Amino acid sequence: MKPTLEIPSDPLQRFLSLTEAVAARKRWFQGWSTLRYAAMGLQTLPGDPSDMVDRMHEIAAEMTEKLGWFSSVRGDLRFCLAATTLRHGRSGGEFVQLLEQTRGFFREAKLRRNELHEALAMVVLMETAENGLPFREQVFRLRDVHEGMKNQTRLYTNTDDYPAAALLAEHGDDLETIDRRLSDLHSSLRALKFRQGNQLQLATHLLYFAHGDDPLLASRFKELYQAFSSAGLHMHNGDYDEIATLCILEQPADAIVSRVLADRETMFERMKPRPSKQEGFSLASATSFLALVQRDKDFHVL
Repeated sequence: MKPTLEIPSDPLQRFLSLTEAVAARKRWFQGWSTLRYAAMGLQTLPGDPSDMVDRMHEIAAEMTEKLGWFSSVRGDLRFCLAATTLRHGRSGGEFVQLLEQTRGFFREAKLRRNELHEALAMVVLMETAENGLPFREQVFRLRDVHEGMKNQTRLYTNTDDYPAAALLAEHGDDLETIDRRLSDLHSSLRALKFRQGNQLQLATHLLYFAHGDDPLLASRFKELYQAFSSAGLHMHNGDYDEIATLCILEQPADAIVSRVLADRETMFERMKPRPSKQEGFSLASATSFLALVQRDKDFHVL
């Protein structure tokens, strides 16, 4: 089934309410960071935050039971997958059944095994598949996109790129266009002296979804990156994915920077324990994106 989507009118406040519900359920051995990212995954799901978090825990527990102790889909990451599963109205058991079926498609496509990255790719495919059920042809197109990535940046392409390949495979462009644009975006960012590596490759994958010519998008990427640096943030290649995502917004750079910094400061004041500077920037980028994207003239919910 298609996921329920309802972008909140105040994404920051919704997120803070969800993190409070997460804190009330947290066990001592669970990590704050992953649980907060799981809460971010619940933002577009309407309902009482405590009820949502309780259900997320139930789904995660069912996943653990069905997958067993030797599965690589374990630990706190299960909560992020459980949040997506909840948005699709499915149980933990149904998620595991879908994963087993989808991994079968991966084997047919002769893709390297990696249960965790296959699971992350599957949740991307679920977003666009009819009734949320990934099908064989989707995985084969993912394979073709992934092969194109390897042809361009073999040194940095591995199973961890399955989710990005799934996202690009669902875009609708032909394979030649995808390959060309990824290459052009990567070259444009390299020409602006951004550091080559896995993080830059991920940035090109995300920047693909922004509107505009590739050199213009690369310039916008640099503008945002430098604007945050000028505002006093210590920027590095670990921030490339957040910057690329913010480039999708059709808003002035100063408006984006101001919103992210304001959300980050509120998180530092309200969230206990206080998130790290890096985590605060990442989470604030996400809440700001949801707030600002609704102002874009071409905004629509898929």
